[in-house]
Amino acid sequence: MDPIRYGSTPSPSTQPATCEMGLTVGAGNVAELRQMAATICGAILRIEPVEHASRMKVLLRVPAPLLRKLMEVVMQRFPAAEFGRISSRPQG
Repeated sequence: MDPIRYGSTPSPSTQPATCEMGLTVGAGNVAELRQMAATICGAILRIEPVEHASRMKVLLRVPAPLLRKLMEVVMQRFPAAEFGRISSRPQG
């Protein structure tokens, strides 16, 4: 077997691009958001309190193909969530 051709690690060109997405949610929703993001696709990069810690800013890293799915689920589960900037990151 050719290890390059059949290796388990995909080459950077086959890995999907990722996006970083900012959200603001109620402080009581952070645990559920963290669990949901881990289940669907993402990794939480940063959480910081705002408005006297009643709300939290969350930065997620999401594979680009799953961004729409995650946004739909967030809108359904957390109607008061506010979406922030979404930026694309290179593959790899």
